[in-house]
Amino acid sequence: MLNKIAKRIILLLCTITVVGVLSGCTETILSQNGPTAIFVAGKLDSDNTFSKSVNWLENTFSKFENLAKHGAEEKSQTLAIPDQYQVLLIGSDRRDGSWNGNSDVMILASLNRNKKTISFISFMRDTGVNVPNVGYGKLNSSFAKGGAKLLQSTLESNFQISIDNYIATDFVSMADIIDLFGGVDLDITDAEIPVINGYINEMATLRGFDPSEYQLSAAGTLHLNGLQAVGYMRDRYVGSNDFQRTERQRIVLQKLLEKLKTMNALEILKLGSSMTNLSIQHNFTAEQITGLAALALECRNYTVVMDRIPYDGLYTSNGENLDPVWPETIEKLHATIY
Repeated sequence: MLNKIAKRIILLLCTITVVGVLSGCTETILSQNGPTAIFVAGKLDSDNTFSKSVNWLENTFSKFENLAKHGAEEKSQTLAIPDQYQVLLIGSDRRDGSWNGNSDVMILASLNRNKKTISFISFMRDTGVNVPNVGYGKLNSSFAKGGAKLLQSTLESNFQISIDNYIATDFVSMADIIDLFGGVDLDITDAEIPVINGYINEMATLRGFDPSEYQLSAAGTLHLNGLQAVGYMRDRYVGSNDFQRTERQRIVLQKLLEKLKTMNALEILKLGSSMTNLSIQHNFTAEQITGLAALALECRNYTVVMDRIPYDGLYTSNGENLDPVWPETIEKLHATIY
């Protein structure tokens, strides 16, 4: 059914959005004063999988619209996505091609079709872990040393989970994604204004924009465009450092999810198509993207769970690192996603 199919695009877009959104709060994590970047400054795969999947989606919508008219049931086996499916959303502070950068945003997006839940679990940059073939260190360093594959294997081995795919992009594309949604309404405090404006100034200058056109002048409930919202997400100076910054990420993510829920199938398809030219790295196949797209609107009424690791009360400080209390952390994570 068309409505059911359109439902399925949401998860894919949520994935892209989350990555962007939650990455937006990133900063050069090892430095208090370093610049923040939201995603990996990557490129689309050479075979342009996303563009292919958009064409595939158009055919899929036509096929299922015809089935809906005749009251036929969806042939879901052709677009199979497992009942339990995990995608790793990565945001790096890389500014050039000289290295991978630190993955200062790491979000596990988990779909559980049996429980009808979608979970977004943030892993904090300073989480202390054992990096395979490297040793103990901060979680975000695993991406710097071995890219998405090493980060994925680090999460899988430490947290005893299985990750199906990953996606990563840069903060420029995150701002563009938010603009595709038409911006977001956010409650901004007086204390946040100068910090946000500082990030706006940096990002606007890097993109060749006039910073004065983007500066915020007063607190309140404001409608922010992509550049301004990214400035908000990057703020870790007002409040409880990275803990509150991840909360800001989740606030923006929730705003984007709310907008997705109001879109019909064609609007979602158009949004997905508009994202094909953004700077995104991933390891999805066209079939997987199509399957997620066909699942999206089904997830519209799923319960959304957002959380953060280390969990409150389940970690100890070890210098600059935050070491999880492993048995309880793994148990709680598994109870959420499985």
